[in-house]
Amino acid sequence: MTKNIVFFALMLISSVAFSKVVCDGQTNAELTNCAQRNYEAADKILNGSYNEFLRKATPPERQNLIAAQRAWVAYKEKYCDAAFDATSPGAEASIDKWACLTSATEVRTNEIRYLESSIGMDDFRRSLSVMANLYENGDTTKVMSKLIKSTPDGSNPNWVKYVDLNCKMTAAKLQEERNACTARLNFFKNW
Repeated sequence: MTKNIVFFALMLISSVAFSKVVCDGQTNAELTNCAQRNYEAADKILNGSYNEFLRKATPPERQNLIAAQRAWVAYKEKYCDAAFDATSPGAEASIDKWACLTSATEVRTNEIRYLESSIGMDDFRRSLSVMANLYENGDTTKVMSKLIKSTPDGSNPNWVKYVDLNCKMTAAKLQEERNACTARLNFFKNW
């Protein structure tokens, strides 16, 4: 029961920033089209945030952002292709892929907003505190350690490159420790 409450709270927190159309179609084709529109809307928001940050960034930040974005795109494509492959040839495979693309894109948008303004990660900090209180007697360092170690994509070269480049940016711009950055990225990727 406690895990269900935590999961619901985390899902609620993570969905606040983006308003998606609720896909209530009756056929797989309708659901697929709706999921695709949600992705396209999320991608438009991401591109706006990305371009705004690029416009304001210093030349070194711009270069790092472009490299990190390329690594993230490569990762996202492979990650969501795997979501498709996991359910293919099932009728829901394309819905799963669009949902994966939407989720990954929303997480990346939040990351870019965080890089640009240093705000917006309160939901991670609150979730970290809740998980620590529920599972680790309040010790957030234990939760962070698990988040750093337990990622199914830890050996994926695209993910590793993205994390490396992105965490270098947050360290330089926001003085964020590497472990905190890695834990945060793994947390949002896995939820």
